[in-house]
Amino acid sequence: MYLRLPAAAACPILGGAMPPVSCRVLGPVRVTVAGADAPAELLWRKHVALLVYLARSPRKSRTREHLISLLWSDRDERQARHSLSEALRVLRRALGDERLVADVDQVRLAPDAVTLDCDRFAELCERREWANAAALVDGEFLEGLAIPEANDFESWLAAERAAWRAQALDALVRGVAADLARGDAVSAARMGHRAVALDRTSEPAARAALRALTLAGDRAEALRVADELGAETMAFPAISTGVYGYPLGEAAAVAVEAVRSADTRVRQVRFVLFDRAAHDAFERALSGAQPPA
Repeated sequence: MYLRLPAAAACPILGGAMPPVSCRVLGPVRVTVAGADAPAELLWRKHVALLVYLARSPRKSRTREHLISLLWSDRDERQARHSLSEALRVLRRALGDERLVADVDQVRLAPDAVTLDCDRFAELCERREWANAAALVDGEFLEGLAIPEANDFESWLAAERAAWRAQALDALVRGVAADLARGDAVSAARMGHRAVALDRTSEPAARAALRALTLAGDRAEALRVADELGAETMAFPAISTGVYGYPLGEAAAVAVEAVRSADTRVRQVRFVLFDRAAHDAFERALSGAQPPA
């Protein structure tokens, strides 16, 4: 079974050197060779699993016995060893003999054999470049890949997904805070949406998304997200009526109408106001009275 069905792609060899192999793992899996989709045989589920597992292993090395137990424990020993040999043949065709070394006992990738986006993500997080790190997150680790007959691999995959999801959420939430700090609430709201989509049970993601949407002035979308998260109460500030000088009466009317017209299950919405003038303007909007001339 193929993981995906790409367009046909060649693996050119320039000057005797094998082309670079890259793998996107922070989302739906994509393997490329020299920037083009990888050959179809490299995209079989267990071939992708073997490639990524080796790249994520200590010293990028494992014993043959370990790999057989990981991916082919449902087969007898002869069949399992043959399957591993065939998988290594496919990887070697893409990587080259120098980047994949397999002896009678060990299988090892060279340090430059394959580039994973999760390694780049980790580097960007170390440098606190949250927006750039978050841009690499496109979903769960190895999203869409499953090998139910390989229990040990599935256990490893579940642990990796949990670890990378936590790191991705942290980067997205920090990215929201960074965007808000520089005054870009619209960008922050987009990033907040991505955080909620990645994990709808995450309270930090929910808080970040709702705060960004509120500060972006998108009350209807904030209420929609609140619905998805099962929230029963919301609080909105009077956006743009402070230093931006937007007329209080108009701001109150827009805010009240946005909330009243929203199709939402939120039971209570509070407007958080900074002075008596704002309070009076929202009270008039709520009662339907016209602002004073």
